[in-house]
Amino acid sequence: MRTLSLLLTLVAVCITPLQQLMSSERLTISLKEQASIGASTVLLGDVADFHGSDLGYLERLAKLPVAAAPSLGFVMNLNRSQIQQKINAALGSSADFNISGAAAVLVRLRGRTVQADEIVPLLKVHLLETMAWKESEMEIRSIGNLEGVELPPGDVALRIPQKATLSGSRSALVPVEVILEGKPYRTFWVSVDLCIRASVLQAARKIPYGKTVTQEDIREAIVEIADARLACLRKLEDAVGKVSRRTLSPGDPLTRESLTDPFLVRSGDTVHLRLERNGIQVATLARAEQNGKFGQTIRIRNLDFAVSLKAQVVGRGEVKIE
Repeated sequence: MRTLSLLLTLVAVCITPLQQLMSSERLTISLKEQASIGASTVLLGDVADFHGSDLGYLERLAKLPVAAAPSLGFVMNLNRSQIQQKINAALGSSADFNISGAAAVLVRLRGRTVQADEIVPLLKVHLLETMAWKESEMEIRSIGNLEGVELPPGDVALRIPQKATLSGSRSALVPVEVILEGKPYRTFWVSVDLCIRASVLQAARKIPYGKTVTQEDIREAIVEIADARLACLRKLEDAVGKVSRRTLSPGDPLTRESLTDPFLVRSGDTVHLRLERNGIQVATLARAEQNGKFGQTIRIRNLDFAVSLKAQVVGRGEVKIE
């Protein structure tokens, strides 16, 4: 019995100092020198490490908000005094803790990187809405210039402005808007390697400037289009009868810019003038004082009365006044 009593006494003597040490252990908060966060609020656990015996208490402490996050691309200097004030406000001024580590923490907001797969569907929709190419004729080979582009946390969406136009030819630059919480946040530009392969009309032979295009001047071919902005012609009726605005070489694409409507009336020509009013039609002759294409309004002069009038070109050598 005396032996058992002595053993119990020794155990009690060993345990008592350990209990006293645990009960007197202070909470230690060690500040980091730098912190990169991915949310709009800086938590204590983002900027500090903890040492203490109560793990549950430490987990709750780590979720304590200490500051709003800086804007994306900026750095915030969060000093020890600011952090201590937040802790005192949450735990009370009687809280027993020790702060060590850095005198201040440099905090930056860590954004989400943008992936090329997010841009491709937006670009295809934009091209289909703003250009005449079909989706099957478009190939987006790559999206570049994404290095360093970060998106802020929150409700973020990407869009290409409806009025955006591709700058450059095959390697084009396209603006992409970042919409945060429903409001414009920033715009960045991506480079797009775009390939268009389509069936278009070409010059089958040399077409001199000012020549009226005939069917024999045209051929159809499937080619790679160097500039996606070109308004290439696809149908014969869109080219036959037009006049070339410049000399075209064999293989040159026929575009809306390279051809124009012919003049149906030329200045100095005698034209047939029709006057239509209240169901009554009167025909006479007049002299054109301007060149005119179909649908254009030009000045004419009545041959009988030498009166200057305005009339609409409705055919070759024909104008009318309503």
